[in-house]
Parts: sequence; C-alpha cells; structure tokens
Amino acid sequence: MTACATSPTDDRSASVGDPVLTADQLRDVYRNEAEHFAEPLPDGVTLPRDAPSSLRSAGQRGTALGAIYFYWLCAWERDYLEGIDAGDEPTAERALTELARWPTLPFTRQYVDDPEQGWERDVLAPTRLGDPSGVRSDFAGSCPSVLGSNGAP
Repeated sequence: MTACATSPTDDRSASVGDPVLTADQLRDVYRNEAEHFAEPLPDGVTLPRDAPSSLRSAGQRGTALGAIYFYWLCAWERDYLEGIDAGDEPTAERALTELARWPTLPFTRQYVDDPEQGWERDVLAPTRLGDPSGVRSDFAGSCPSVLGSNGAP
C-alpha cells in the first residue's frame, strides 16, 4: 500500500530516539493528542475518544500519533471518494485540498517513511488529474482497519 507505507501499528512510525512507552502511556498520549487535535476533519467526523486496539502493547509516541493522523487521512480519503461517487464536486474538492496537505504535515514529515514520495506520485498526482483510482486503492488497502466499522464509503 502506497499512502500508508507506514501504518499506525508499524514500528517505522516511531522516530529514532523516541522512548518506548507502555500501552497505558500510549493510550494517554492518544487521548491527550486527540483532545487537542487541531487539523480539520470532514463534516460530521470526529476522532474516536478511545484509543484504538492497536495501542494495546508498548510502542513509541509516533505509534499513538499515527493512529490519529492516519484516521485523519482515511477520513479525508473517504470524504473524497463519497464526493466523487455522488457527483458532489465541492465535497471532493475540499477533501482533495486536505489530502494535498498530507505530505507536509509535521507528523508525516517526522514519522512516515516515504523517501521516494510514492504517495504523492501514486495517489495525489493522479487524483489532481481527475483519476481517483489511487485514492480508491489506498483507501481499500488501509482505511477499513483504521476507520473500523465506519470505514466503508
């Protein structure tokens, strides 16, 4: 999967030098960061209050942040696909604007391992040209597990 070359449960979502936290500490990081999360989400979408089950074992801070940021990414991918499928251009355009921010977010720059910019090349670039297949593929490959029961567009 291209966009989520580093999934929220992947050890690569940790930064070198980040201390290993207990599962309880990871859940605390998740709750605190989710409570203060300032990135916009699609209309009607909120971050889950409870930490996902992927944070049931020790890990680094990036793992907890990944759970939040990949939820953000998947929520916008879903919103984009729903807009495209419904012929709702304003919704699709708003979602695409947010998706275009993914590579520039501090989380992505610090924690996501994508040195060849595969997500931008395989997902974002075709989408900007009107081809939603990259978003469809990325969403299907990673987002149902990230969004849980709310995953299907």
